[in-house]
Amino acid sequence: MSMDFIERPDEALRKFLSSKQRRVHAGYILRQITKQYTTDERISPLREDLKNNVDKVEELINELMIRTIEEQEFTASIIPTVVSADKARSMKMLKGEKPSELTATYWIYLQISGVLVGGNIVNLLYVDEAARLFFLDQLINKGALVLNKASIDKNELKKVLGRRFPLDREFCSAFAFLNYFAYWVKNNTQMPQQLQDKFEISKYLYKSWTLSEKTTLTVISMPAGKKKKRGLYFVPKVSSFLTRWYGDYWSSKDKYPPLGRFISSLYDPDRGDESGPLLNSFLYDLMLNNRVNGPLLSRLVTMRADNVLTPKKRGKGAETVDCAPYFLQNTGGTKRLSGVGQQYRGGADTISLNSSP
Repeated sequence: MSMDFIERPDEALRKFLSSKQRRVHAGYILRQITKQYTTDERISPLREDLKNNVDKVEELINELMIRTIEEQEFTASIIPTVVSADKARSMKMLKGEKPSELTATYWIYLQISGVLVGGNIVNLLYVDEAARLFFLDQLINKGALVLNKASIDKNELKKVLGRRFPLDREFCSAFAFLNYFAYWVKNNTQMPQQLQDKFEISKYLYKSWTLSEKTTLTVISMPAGKKKKRGLYFVPKVSSFLTRWYGDYWSSKDKYPPLGRFISSLYDPDRGDESGPLLNSFLYDLMLNNRVNGPLLSRLVTMRADNVLTPKKRGKGAETVDCAPYFLQNTGGTKRLSGVGQQYRGGADTISLNSSP
C-alpha cells in the first residue's frame, strides 16, 4: 500500500492523541491488535495498564516501534497481514523494505484512527485529517460511537440499515460503514438550497468532506480465535461509488439511504451461515466492481423469500421484507439497480424481483 495517504503521519498521530476521548478510542484498538503480546514482559504490562490509564497509549505505541526497529521485522500488530519470520523463515530471504519508525507510524495510525464495525476496523484513506477528526469526534459526542469499544453503535447502524446485518463479514461491514457515512454526510452538511442536481450535490459534499477519486476504504478484519489470521482489504474510488449509489438519496427528501434498506432486506438472519457469505460476495462485486451480480442477487432473494413464505410466516402478522427502493433492470446488456416501490409480504403466493417497469 502506498504510504502517501497522509503527508506527516507523526504529526497526525500527535493531533489524534491530543484528545482524551480519542486516546480512549485508540487504547481499545491497540489492545485488540496487540493480543499476540499477552505474555510479553515489556508489552503485556502496558496493555494491562491501558485498561485504567489511557495516557499509556503513547508509551505502548513507542514500545511497538522500538520492538519493530530492534528486531528489524514487522509483526501483525503493525501490518495486519504480516507473517513473522519464525513462522515463515523464507520471508527473511525476500529482503523487502526495512522497518522504519515512519512506516510503523503509518500503519499504527491507519488502525487506531479507524472505527470498529462488527469485528473489523474500517477507515478512509486520502481524506482531509481535520475532516477525519471532526467525523470521529461527532460520532463520539452524539453517542453514535461506543467509546470504550471504539465501535459504531450497532443500534445506530441498524437504524440506518433498517434491520439486522452480518457485520462480522468484511464487505458487509464496509458497506454498513459507507451507508452510515452517506447518511451522516447528508444530515451533517449544510447544503445550499439552489443545489438540485445529484452530481452538483455530490461535488459540494466531496469538497466539504475533501473526498476525491483517490479516497479509498480500508477494512482490517480481526476474527476471533488464535488460529484465525487478520485480513486487509481495499475498496478504491469511494467517491464514484457514493455518487452512483447515493447521489439520488442526497438529492431526495429520504431520511435514510434506500439502498441500505434494500441490501439489508436481502439478509436472512435465520440462515446466517448461508446468507451471510452470499451477501458478502454480492457486496464484494458491488463495491469493488461497481456492478450487480445477478446470480448472487437471485440466490439471496430466493433464500429470503423461501424463509418468509414458510408456513410459520403465513397469515396475520407475517413478516414484511422491505425491498421497496430497488429492482433489477437490464440496460444495455448490464444489470443495475434502480428505484421502484415494491414490497414482498409473507402470506403471498409468490415473491419476485421485478425486472423492468
